[in-house]
Amino acid sequence: MLCLHHHRPIAFLLAAALLLAAAAGYCRYIHSQSADLTITMAEPPRTISDTPLQIDDHPIISQTPAQYIIQAAENDAPESPVPEVPTAPASMENCLLIGDSRTVGLQMFGTLGDADFFASTGLGPQKIGSTCIEMDGLGKLTLNDLLACRTYERIYLMLGINDVGYPTGSTLKKYAALVDQIRAAQPNALLILMGNLHVSKAWSDNDSIINNPVLDAFNAQTAALADGRTIFYLDPNPLFDDTDGALSAEKCTDGAHLRPHYYIEWSQWLTAESGRLLSSLQGADAQ
Repeated sequence: MLCLHHHRPIAFLLAAALLLAAAAGYCRYIHSQSADLTITMAEPPRTISDTPLQIDDHPIISQTPAQYIIQAAENDAPESPVPEVPTAPASMENCLLIGDSRTVGLQMFGTLGDADFFASTGLGPQKIGSTCIEMDGLGKLTLNDLLACRTYERIYLMLGINDVGYPTGSTLKKYAALVDQIRAAQPNALLILMGNLHVSKAWSDNDSIINNPVLDAFNAQTAALADGRTIFYLDPNPLFDDTDGALSAEKCTDGAHLRPHYYIEWSQWLTAESGRLLSSLQGADAQ
């Protein structure tokens, strides 16, 4: 009995040691599990939005943080904007405008007083060769006679609307021959072809001959004659068109002719565009 009583503390100590060992093992297990959990959460799964979009193998940044977008814009922007150098409107001295009743309107109501005008109501490529017009200081002359009498720096040509009722090929052939005639008579002049002004939507929708699709087709054919060296093309239609691409009813008197004060706007546009053209040609020569 004494021996059994003597060994009770030893048994107690052994039990305590076993409990401590078990506790230590459990702690090591929990630590190992938490370490595995941390590794798993350190790398989130990829989604479609993580991959930049591709267009023709050129990457496009899809989800760049906003601060990077702002910074990129600041870095890519020039230090200061390059100012556009204004060009002075061109003088119309030593210039000739050839045209129909729309050009007569420019002569009467525009601000191109220094220019000569060979213009008449109803004029077109078909009959311009036989037409005589009164010219200040020269009397009545044909265009050929005028081009032989005076030398011009720039010649503006806007014809065609009165002749679109003829077969298209015939009118275009006459127009191209007129261009060649002017170039031969005045080889040092710049020749500027101008698109025919549109007619109003009401006119265009109700006329099977003179309408805007026909005028657009004719203008495109004449624009193709420009070579960018001595022959150029200007289109005044954006000045006066409405949202339908037709001559604005508010800006015309009869569906085809501008109200008087719009000829002033047309004059200002023409001198400004001519100034830009001359400036670009001078820049090209300097290079």
